[in-house]
Formats: sequence, C-alpha cells, structure tokens
Amino acid sequence: MLVSKALLQVAKNEKRLAVLVASMNKESVLKAVHLMKDLNLPPNHPLVSFGQIYGMGDPLSWFLGSSGYTVHKSTPWGPIDDWVPYLSRRAAENYSAFQTARNEIPLYRSQILSKMRSKRN
Repeated sequence: MLVSKALLQVAKNEKRLAVLVASMNKESVLKAVHLMKDLNLPPNHPLVSFGQIYGMGDPLSWFLGSSGYTVHKSTPWGPIDDWVPYLSRRAAENYSAFQTARNEIPLYRSQILSKMRSKRN
C-alpha cells in the first residue's frame, strides 16, 4: 500500500514528505488512521492530512475532524460540462461510498433533531 510506505517515511523523517490520504473509502481511511497510531504519528501531524470531495464522505470527514485529523474537502470548479463527468467518474469508482449513504441517513436525521432540540432550549 502506497499510503503505508509514505506514512512510514513521515514517521522515520527519512524524506520531507507530505501525505494526503484522498479517499472516501471508510476501510482505507481507517487503515491509515490505525497505521498512524502504530507509528506514533499524532492526528494533527503537519505532514499528514485526509481529503474527500465536498458532499461525499461527510460522516467520514466529520469523524476525522472531530478526532483531531486535518481534513480537506475539494470542490469542483468551472463549467458544469467539465466537472459533472469528473464527479460521475468519482461516483462510479466509489460506489461503496454511495452504498453506505443509506446507513448515513439515520446519522443525518439524529444530527438535525439534536440541533433542533438544542435551539428550543
């Protein structure tokens, strides 16, 4: 796994290397998180961050951010004819991310209800 090799180099400080784990795949991200722990790399390490496409993998981004990891969200920009095919390819590549979206609906619902309850108090 390329991410493993890169994180190992960061941990050994062999090369001045920055790592962006750009994935919406939960298992891949969790592997990187666990490897960082194994290598004693803190979540806020300045040379390691995670990234997802804006609007995709948001619960994963929230988990990472609330756990102290640096998270970047990319936003396609430009004429719609340029970025819709890009997002379509990402969606096809990350079909599993959309499969888990069904599981995320209760999370969104509970967050909305929680915010509504806190507004009343």
